[in-house]
Amino acid sequence: MAYVESATGGSSIYVVDATGGEPRQLMAPFGASEAPVSVPPLRVVFTPDSRAVVYDRLAKADFGQRLVFATIADVVQGDKTDELTLPVPEGVIATREDFRGVPAQLGYSRDGKKIVYQLSVSRGRNALFVADANFTNPRKLADLKDPRAEWTLPTFSPDGTQIAYTDTLFDVGAQAIFVVNADGSGVRQVSKPQRGDYHTSPSWGYAARHN
Repeated sequence: MAYVESATGGSSIYVVDATGGEPRQLMAPFGASEAPVSVPPLRVVFTPDSRAVVYDRLAKADFGQRLVFATIADVVQGDKTDELTLPVPEGVIATREDFRGVPAQLGYSRDGKKIVYQLSVSRGRNALFVADANFTNPRKLADLKDPRAEWTLPTFSPDGTQIAYTDTLFDVGAQAIFVVNADGSGVRQVSKPQRGDYHTSPSWGYAARHN
């Protein structure tokens, strides 16, 4: 299993066998990097073959000194680390500077065939995308209201037909859970927060099916 250790001086990612044993550090503390970050990664997920974990961290953009989120794949056995290039449909991203301006929060479908993630599509505007797990055939799923999109955490249903996520209701002053079909249709709000409520981290029961 993989987990985040948050401590004074930064946050690190570790993997450890489910039976116990000595944890192995995959990533040095954020605070020790060239581009420190003040928050831990929001999501750490294994690739379908379990050979690597995927996570977001801040990095310096190659087009300037501005810090942007980069999505990283770190192998579980060995020392190789790769920055992933998230697929984007033609004409969706307004400017290169806006690319990956928010954490991707990438997640895999339970059959390992699809990925869901978020990207900045223009300054202050973000959207959810789905693609094949080999990072081909990207499609935009839904526009997001929250310009920061820190707690979107998109999650596939067990059968892969729906995706749950968090978005902000600015007219209410709260965050709610939404569901969208995997083909981009049928966006609907499923939780009803009151002002000041934060409904986050949606998780599907294993018996969940498309209705």
